[in-house]
Amino acid sequence: MEHRVNIHRATQVSRALKLVPVPLMTLMGSTHTNGLLKPSGTILEQIEVQQFELGDEIFKVETGTNTIEQSELYIVCRGAVRLLCTEPDRNRKLTVDLLEIGASFGLDQWFYSERLAYEAIAATPCQVARIPEQTLCALFQQFPQLKNQIAQQVEQRERLIFFRSLAHFYSVSSRQLKYLFLPQLIEQKISAGTGLNQFTAEHLGQFWLRSGEIVSEKEIAPMPGESWGYFGRSPTDWIAATDLVLYYMPLEQLEATNLLGFL
Repeated sequence: MEHRVNIHRATQVSRALKLVPVPLMTLMGSTHTNGLLKPSGTILEQIEVQQFELGDEIFKVETGTNTIEQSELYIVCRGAVRLLCTEPDRNRKLTVDLLEIGASFGLDQWFYSERLAYEAIAATPCQVARIPEQTLCALFQQFPQLKNQIAQQVEQRERLIFFRSLAHFYSVSSRQLKYLFLPQLIEQKISAGTGLNQFTAEHLGQFWLRSGEIVSEKEIAPMPGESWGYFGRSPTDWIAATDLVLYYMPLEQLEATNLLGFL
């Protein structure tokens, strides 16, 4: 039995040494895999490469949960992985993104305390590197820029999920959101106790509540995913009951995206 385990482990290490360096460097925005830019053998030995067939579930995040799997990073080494979220009104699956070699998923809780639910399935037969948290810390020491790259991918993913599900952008393709809409989006943080009337008046455009709680004595205040501003309702006596995170699209950028019809 021990002999079989050793053979299996040796196969995993060999696969990681062969498959992981190029996708990892792609994730960091580099095509060089020689010399100092290559992860150490010790690090690569701790990375497990898993193989999946079309339709296999690879990873799943439930809103606000904190499981062991969510403390791991996954990098696509071969094939493609599809990220899905759920349309709340109809309980159907929506494509968030299609990930290819060098793209990552997982590790959402490192950057977002109120992360959104999604799942990753194999869009083709694929191989995915699973990197545990302890190994990630070693990687970040060797490649400080890696954490920034992962943070950017997590941020983009959270925004895609938000607009595809909570903000009801059901008819907009994930590609339109990713390449036309999100690059123009601005994140605004509002302190608890701030009145939103004047703040909205000073920023012409559209707002979406990403997280936090708004209160109002005169009307029902917006919930996460709802919007206001240039289109739709406007604040009256709205107050930030907690710290808020808003997404803001200035009017000129909103018009340029050609997505006005979806608001």
